Amino acid sequence: MRTDIDAAVARLAARQEGTFARRQVLELGGNDSFIARRIRAGHWFRIRDAVFAIPGSPDRWPRQLWVAQLAAGPGSVVSYQSAAVARRLDVPQVPEPVITVSHPSHPRLRGITIHQHNDVRPTHVAAMYGGLSVTTSARTFADLAIVLRRSVLMEAIDVALVDRKVPVGALVSVLADLTRPGKPGVAKLAEVLEELAGKPPARSILERKLDDIVSLAGLPTPMREVPHPSPAVGDAFVDRWFPEAQLIVEADGRSTHARRRQLAKDRARDREASRLGIETARVVWEDVERDAQGTADALADIYAVRLRQLRPDAA
Repeated sequence: MRTDIDAAVARLAARQEGTFARRQVLELGGNDSFIARRIRAGHWFRIRDAVFAIPGSPDRWPRQLWVAQLAAGPGSVVSYQSAAVARRLDVPQVPEPVITVSHPSHPRLRGITIHQHNDVRPTHVAAMYGGLSVTTSARTFADLAIVLRRSVLMEAIDVALVDRKVPVGALVSVLADLTRPGKPGVAKLAEVLEELAGKPPARSILERKLDDIVSLAGLPTPMREVPHPSPAVGDAFVDRWFPEAQLIVEADGRSTHARRRQLAKDRARDREASRLGIETARVVWEDVERDAQGTADALADIYAVRLRQLRPDAA
């Protein structure tokens, strides 16, 4: 039986960045004496009260989040700045893991920031890192509206919308879920979304314009919103993908100021694509509005060059 428990804990820890909680061992049939023997034998070690790890598991950021959530107990979720790190949102970070719990009797945990909210719905949470509960990007922004300045929040949401890390519909839905008198951050988030909605172009308009440019260029129908081909970029998507030409086309509707701030990140994405032999063409809103035909002609030329590069025998 002890061997069965050891194997079950090992499988559990493999999904949880090498970590597990006392309660999980008890659920698998172990007890405190069993845990103590495993620690004395060097098979496990204690990270903090009631949270343990397998020796040799790397102490990286996802493991720290697992430890924080296991320590906070069932029903807790990774949230605020920690969820922003996990979701790759462009917001100021904090050094400690941040967890949200729903009950006031949560433990005080050194080195972990804990918020209490009883309005985190199942639709506000999605699993990461082998089952870790993390607030969605939309819910994360709703929480961050409580602690971030309005200008910082607006910039972060603007970038996330353009980079397709959060749908505007999800933000509106979460806002509707949370709107009630006295709820912190709701008014700020509503103001930010209202201002962003009034900024030309809305994402839907920009995408229609991009499809118009593709049609005007006489190009075949591309694949829409597919994952970026480089794993190094993470879970980002590209706007349009021409696999036969190994060509990415990105539509950029950011303001000139915001585009300058994001230039390094855009270059990094393009560089990772280039390492795979993939070209990236960026279509910006100002060019589409000022000279749609010229933008289409340039895109058609880029496409034709890519085909010649990939199929020199057909030239």
